[in-house]
Amino acid sequence: MTKTLNDLALALDEAGLLYRVVGDLPARPISDIQYDSRQVQENTLFLCKGAHFSVQYLLDARSQGACAYLSARVYPEASDLPALVVSDIRRALAVTANWFFDAPWQDLHMMGVTGTKGKSTTVSMVKAIFDLAAEKAHEPLCGITSSLMNYDGRVEKASKLTTPENIDLYRHLATARAAGLKHMVIEVSSQALKYHRVGGIHFDDAVFLNISPDHIGPIEHPTFEDYLASKLAIFDRTDRAFINLASDHLAELQEAAGHCPEVISFGGDRADYRADQVQSTDSGLTFRVRVGQEAIQVALPMHGRFNVENALAALALAHRSGISLDTCAEALASVKMEGHMAYIHGADLTVVVDYAHNGISFKRVIETVRHDFPQAPVWLLFGAPGDKAESRRPDMGRVASQEADYVILTADDPATEAVEAINEEIYRAFEKETPVQMIADRAQAIAYAIKEAPTGAVVLLLGKGFEVCQKINGKREPYAGDEQLAKAALQARES
Repeated sequence: MTKTLNDLALALDEAGLLYRVVGDLPARPISDIQYDSRQVQENTLFLCKGAHFSVQYLLDARSQGACAYLSARVYPEASDLPALVVSDIRRALAVTANWFFDAPWQDLHMMGVTGTKGKSTTVSMVKAIFDLAAEKAHEPLCGITSSLMNYDGRVEKASKLTTPENIDLYRHLATARAAGLKHMVIEVSSQALKYHRVGGIHFDDAVFLNISPDHIGPIEHPTFEDYLASKLAIFDRTDRAFINLASDHLAELQEAAGHCPEVISFGGDRADYRADQVQSTDSGLTFRVRVGQEAIQVALPMHGRFNVENALAALALAHRSGISLDTCAEALASVKMEGHMAYIHGADLTVVVDYAHNGISFKRVIETVRHDFPQAPVWLLFGAPGDKAESRRPDMGRVASQEADYVILTADDPATEAVEAINEEIYRAFEKETPVQMIADRAQAIAYAIKEAPTGAVVLLLGKGFEVCQKINGKREPYAGDEQLAKAALQARES
């Protein structure tokens, strides 16, 4: 179907977003929609978005062949280009993407997963289960967008955002539809819900894992109440809700989910999907899942008892979608998450690498380590990102001082802030006189921790997980990665 700007103007007007049309809109079809001027070709509608938008981007798009632009304001510098001026650019982008790509989500089984922690692990588990079921039925694999990777039926690649910008997300879904995919699981961030990255998408299934204070700061969520409300908004766009009975703020979750046609629970003794007989092993976890009168044994090659809840969520979603418990258990037995509770055993100490990056995640990781290594001193190495989620810093400082035996503060994506200033802020929240060392260079900090930790200790490297870059001053600087650096340091310790 051809797409003209007059058609889009009508769609925006019907949504109550069109403020005015500037100039004469060309009658010829538009070929694409883009917010990156480098991707613009002839007859592209250029989208003016972002807090750091520069008019130069629009001028570059014009020179590349843009036929018009969509914006919240008029740019006199591009007076020869027609414009669609809208009252709310974020909502308008969502409407535009849905219109241009013909609502691809309507042709997919859409699954969304949100929560403060465990999203990337859970969506990976969901994909693993649906992939195994697809292989058995000789059907296409499950699509995914997550903080780890994206798959659209044609290309699998590392991701840049937890939930892509709405234009990118809709393009991803359109490609998945064209590739013949049937299922798509999306890791849904609070920002995606608050700022309409998921646009007009309606989820067939939505999982709410948990909630705790996070992402609170001037450029994210001003208060916890805003953060919680943004997360709960997922229930406004789903048919079937899955909620964790072990989550904090359960009453609010149940009230918000109560408007959904169907609500399924997991976690907790009274849940529809519950676990017991949980045991830690050298290779991970074993537990029994009970569903009504049915029960099945699950072996999960991952450490951290909190991953039982993630597995229950994935299993519940898949089982209610028609996948057998046996297939769910078989798939979960092969799930491995790089940089998530990775145990690296040395001759006289153990290193644990995990993506935990807030106070509650720290506490859960340390509780797991204390359970698995009851006599071991715990050395904790971490930092905090710059320019966002400032509320994490005091939380992490309090937990670190209360739970660890020795703390090393270092870099973790400092952005435009000084590592030393971030670490001083963390340190000011210490509530116990726990020994602390500050080493700004993360590679040097890891080498120090593993060299100096006492025999029998567990060294926790938290925050980076699988990541192999440091975000500094707007750039992604290469970084060897915590696991690689830990293995090198262990080798040096043992030589």
